[in-house]
Amino acid sequence: MDKHKRDILKAGGWKSGTVAEFLQLTPEESELVELRLKLSSALRSRRLTSGHTQRQVAVQIHSSQSRLAKMEAADSSVSIDLLVRGLLHLGWNVWDIANALMVGGLVQHSKQASLGSTRIPGTFSFSRSAGNLETIEVKDFFLA
Repeated sequence: MDKHKRDILKAGGWKSGTVAEFLQLTPEESELVELRLKLSSALRSRRLTSGHTQRQVAVQIHSSQSRLAKMEAADSSVSIDLLVRGLLHLGWNVWDIANALMVGGLVQHSKQASLGSTRIPGTFSFSRSAGNLETIEVKDFFLA
């Protein structure tokens, strides 16, 4: 919303704020909502790019089409476990899911430092098995 419109509304007694403030969410609840939204969006996007219908994916994960629709709509009745299971079934792995959860995607170390990225210190370890075990460790990463 532009400043002029916000000022007019404020003069009329209206207040502006975030959804989290309006719903009085704790920081943890707000993060959980964001997590659910990102997983749901990733599931829908992956299903569409793979050319599957909701019904096809639902049958493959032993669920129903209406449940899959709820999954893609980030319905609070759907467990995060089921969202992750759906993504794994559509061919994603732990690394893909972690990348989808990161704002802007996960970009490894020093190549991005000169591009004005934000450095986030921390250690993340991901393992996946596709015939043999692979471990990916990221000591520092940058948000593009």
